[in-house]
Amino acid sequence: MTLAGTVRRALPWPVFFLALAVWGAEPETGGRESAPTEIPESQPVGARAGDFEILGPDFTGVRQMSAIADALLNRMRRSVPSATLTGGPVIFVSLNAPDSHPHEAPFVISAHADGQVTCHVRWDERLTRGLAERALAQALFTRLSVMQTGGRSVHVPLWVEMAALHLTRNQGISTHTLHLRDVLRETRIWRIEEILTQERGVELGLDFEANAFWLFLFLEREGRERGLLDNFLVRLSRGQAPGSALSAVYGGRFLHSDEIEMWWMVGVHDLIEQPRSPVLPADRSLRRLEALAMFTVKPEGEGERRLTVADLWAARERGSLQRELERRLILMGIESDSIHPFFHNGHLSLGQAFQAVLDGDEEAYLRAREAWLFDIDAGRRLMRETTSVLEELCPWRSR
Repeated sequence: MTLAGTVRRALPWPVFFLALAVWGAEPETGGRESAPTEIPESQPVGARAGDFEILGPDFTGVRQMSAIADALLNRMRRSVPSATLTGGPVIFVSLNAPDSHPHEAPFVISAHADGQVTCHVRWDERLTRGLAERALAQALFTRLSVMQTGGRSVHVPLWVEMAALHLTRNQGISTHTLHLRDVLRETRIWRIEEILTQERGVELGLDFEANAFWLFLFLEREGRERGLLDNFLVRLSRGQAPGSALSAVYGGRFLHSDEIEMWWMVGVHDLIEQPRSPVLPADRSLRRLEALAMFTVKPEGEGERRLTVADLWAARERGSLQRELERRLILMGIESDSIHPFFHNGHLSLGQAFQAVLDGDEEAYLRAREAWLFDIDAGRRLMRETTSVLEELCPWRSR
């Protein structure tokens, strides 16, 4: 798997690694004084960091990559304590100068049938910390997949790679989790199926990365005692369909597949929110959002008119409407922690529609209006499905 979306089989690791064993050997001089040796401008430097063997043009680069490798391995061992992920042949990492990196992508992963994995990284000012973390994470999960499939194919889900990137970052930046929590609260929570099946080659924002990070933490929490995350990652590395793997590993407690979506929505809300006020039941949250989305105006010389979100752009010039939108945005900020998880996305998209009207941004308003209709419908569906499940489990509730 590479950043460009391709995986290739490569020849065995370049022979210059064998040269590491003879570095520093002095030539035979027959007792005569040898002439001063000409020192090259740059001499390769090697270092071992757990499962990674890193070779680069200078000590600084190798040290930086070694620190990232250590952080990645330490965090992954906490998530998957067995040798499933961190057992296998050494992963070789080559930091290449731009003129010796014949690839357009900033890093390229090569997988061998015997489990050997090499990672070629273009080492220049364009390499960011995020790319370095991603390269090592992709290499680590590539090795897992090669070991599981015998080299026949490689499967590294994008969400796993991005989650590992941010889990590694969190090792050195203690506030990174708080940052990703705020990202999720300010954007939408993706459906679990969307996260698991997201493919490469599509430009994605930080909202996907934050969802991937929190999904990994959620699955880790839900399966820590029984090693479920370990089992799930192995199934994915073998190429099993994400939905099938998730149901097989975590789905035993559910009667319906739709319950998995509810399980995720409620669980991630529990992870990112620190309760400061009681959360409203789903039906009351829905009624509250429906009330916030409805406006009553009285044009001069006319009777009262009711406006919905779809009517706001046409009525945007009314001063009274603008003041009411500002007031409701303040209220929504205060009430945000009390909205049920099923309607978190609807609450967010409604606020975005209000703000777009105030900003005079029609394009943003149209996007938010469509999102609002989708999100509120998704919340209603989850609420209906929950009711149906409860009636099956507890038939006396419907009597």
